[in-house]
Amino acid sequence: MEGALLILGVFAVIGLVAALARVRARAERDKARRGSEPGQGDQLIDTGYHSGGLGGGHGSVIRVTRDPQQYARGFVPAHAKRAALKDAAKARAGTTGKTDDPDKDDT
Repeated sequence: MEGALLILGVFAVIGLVAALARVRARAERDKARRGSEPGQGDQLIDTGYHSGGLGGGHGSVIRVTRDPQQYARGFVPAHAKRAALKDAAKARAGTTGKTDDPDKDDT
């Protein structure tokens, strides 16, 4: 008898957890999507705050691009950007026979 009550209790807890998970998933699905749709132009973010009192606080506006590729390029470290530009210049020089370096001879 005690074993049957234990098994029944375990199934009750499993059922309760499953029901709560389903309610939570439905609520998350119904929420508005976060972020902004990709596109052209910038999105302006106002980062102002006021610390109370007279004249306290700070305000500024940040421009964030809506283009996902341009946004991702902002996270590339400077040394990687230089290396990518150098590799692209070598690739162009290899296909055209000319270099982008004015100090080097094009022959």
